Amino acid sequence: MNLEKITKNTKEWLNRRKPRFDRITDPIYFRIASNAGLVFGAHKVIEEYGENPAEIAGLSAAAGASLLLLNRYLISPIAKRIRIHHQRNINRRRSAARSSWHRTIMQYLIPAGFIGVLHYADDINYIKRRADSYFTDKYKPRITAPIPTEEPKDNSLKNKIYEILDEELENTKRGTDDGRFYRTFRWEELFREAETEHGIKDDLLAGTAMHESYGDPLLIGPTNDVGLMQIIPSTGRRFCGMKVYENPTSEKMRELVRKHNENLDELAKIDERFDPAKSIECAAKHLEKDYRRYFDWDKAVSAYNRGVPARNLRNHPYVANVRESRERYIRKRGELFARAASDNTNGQESASKN
Repeated sequence: MNLEKITKNTKEWLNRRKPRFDRITDPIYFRIASNAGLVFGAHKVIEEYGENPAEIAGLSAAAGASLLLLNRYLISPIAKRIRIHHQRNINRRRSAARSSWHRTIMQYLIPAGFIGVLHYADDINYIKRRADSYFTDKYKPRITAPIPTEEPKDNSLKNKIYEILDEELENTKRGTDDGRFYRTFRWEELFREAETEHGIKDDLLAGTAMHESYGDPLLIGPTNDVGLMQIIPSTGRRFCGMKVYENPTSEKMRELVRKHNENLDELAKIDERFDPAKSIECAAKHLEKDYRRYFDWDKAVSAYNRGVPARNLRNHPYVANVRESRERYIRKRGELFARAASDNTNGQESASKN
């Protein structure tokens, strides 16, 4: 009997005190929840529509101004009305109803669940798509591209390919289509090994290299992007565990290249981004990670360039350029193999006549 009385008195005391608790917590909760929703929405807008630093800065400024105005003219007045509502209940000495407790419990459980879902959204999406992949080919991680001519297995044909390659490297300029292809084709075996190991779409690494560096492992980009795959310092150091030269400017890196007379082996000891094999491996890891996150190669390529996928991927310049470079690489490789086979056949016929 005493226990029932204590329980009843405790409930009555809590019900009488709850309006005071709501008067303090509900306006604060409303402000925090409203601002969190606005910040989350602004983040998504900036992520979706911010294509360059200028656009990101402009969208951020607009989001900040909107946040201030909404707080002053909408959120704060509503929070004030909520506080006044609870004060009236206190003045009228009203006790909390059961529905009031249900509302309070739900308003704290729902955001906690929402945060949990957001935190594990990528994992949930990954599991779902992996499950789908068992029943459909839509999310197969490896996509085989058609190769016009199979790679020659005859040593004489391989030797002829390398003869043509050496000749074209001397006679073509880096900026031309042929120059970009032949300089990129030098690393064909490294591309294929990395694509096989990491499940990368066939010739996507070669297409990326053709666009990024024209196949030149000594190229220094404007933001200290270095090497065949134009790896930035933070990606090389943190994501790929590469040894990165501790000089922040592109000009310093160019001085380093001149100082060592463009000796690739020596430069790779100072900064591993100059090593074509490690540069390709790092790019492959990056593309694999982004593909596993987005399950779309265009999104992975866009994220490789800008951190997150751009909007309207089909018309995005970088994605379109990489796609075009990949297609050009496949076509020109077929032409190279066909040329090598033709030259080799003509050479054998000439030798037999003599």
